[in-house]
Amino acid sequence: MSEQQNRYLALHDTLSGLGNRLLFNRVLDTSVKELPGKHFAVLHCDLDKFKSVNDTFGHAAGDEVIRVVAHRMQETVGRQGLVCRIGGDEFMVIYRKDTAKTQLQTLCRTLVASAQEPISCGDGTTVSVGLSIGIACAPEDGSEGEQLVSRSDAALYRSKAMGRSQFTFFSDIPTRDADECKSSAPDKAGHVETYSKAAG
Repeated sequence: MSEQQNRYLALHDTLSGLGNRLLFNRVLDTSVKELPGKHFAVLHCDLDKFKSVNDTFGHAAGDEVIRVVAHRMQETVGRQGLVCRIGGDEFMVIYRKDTAKTQLQTLCRTLVASAQEPISCGDGTTVSVGLSIGIACAPEDGSEGEQLVSRSDAALYRSKAMGRSQFTFFSDIPTRDADECKSSAPDKAGHVETYSKAAG
C-alpha cells in the first residue's frame, strides 16, 4: 500500500467513504484560524431510528443505511463544505458557502428530507430513518473549535428532545435550556425555532 493510500485511510471512514473525526478536527482547526474573515457553520447530525434498523434487520442493513445516507449528505453539501462520519450514526458538517440563517435552513431541510427517503437494503427490504441536526455558527456562537462542537451538540440534543427529524440553531435555545444541555449559554436568550421537514 502506497504512502498516499495510507494517508487517505488515516483520514477517512472506510464504510461511508467520508472524512473521519481526525479529518474533521483538522479542518475545524483550520477554519477557526481563518476567523473572523471567513465564517462557517458546524452541523452535528445524528440518525433517528437507526438502532431499530440494526436490531430488526441486522448490521448489514445498518451498514447500507450509513452508506446511502452518507452519499445523500455528500451530494447535498457538495463542494461547499465537508461531511464527516465521526462514529456510529453520527455525522459532522463544516459548511462554508453561506452561513445566513435562511441558507442554512434550506440546507438542513434538504438534509432531513433526503435522509427520510426509503432505503433499499436488499432482499426486498426497505427501511426508513430520520436525521436530527444541531447548528452552531462561527463566530456568532463561538470562535473555538471545542466550543462550536459543544454548542452544535447542545442544539442537536434539543432537536432530539423536540421530536426528531428536525433541526435547531444553538442561538435559538433559551439560556436555561442551553444550560440543561450542559453547554455554555449564548449571551442572550432567544425564542426557540425548531424546524421540521414541513417547516416553511
